[in-house]
Amino acid sequence: MLGMTKHTEDIENIGMTLQEVITRNMRIALGYNGKRQSDLARAFGVSRVTVSQKMTGKINWTIEDMEKAGRYLGIEPAWFLRAHEISEPQLVGPLGLEPRTGGL
Repeated sequence: MLGMTKHTEDIENIGMTLQEVITRNMRIALGYNGKRQSDLARAFGVSRVTVSQKMTGKINWTIEDMEKAGRYLGIEPAWFLRAHEISEPQLVGPLGLEPRTGGL
């Protein structure tokens, strides 16, 4: 496909829209950090209803949302855009969400 980036192809290959990818990644990041939607709402300075609507696809995520969430959760904002492996996303370290290495 002419003009399509590898990232865009990855998203299409997993059958999700970009908004669905962001939502899934938000859920993963919140869970990993032991946070809830209400915590994210406080960090964003919005109501829990607003965050809930983002999580259910009624309101789209914005670049500003990813920046705020990244700052709050200690994650590079671009991470929310990536079509990570669905089967077993592994999150480690304060800087990011990197593949877990083998070992004990």
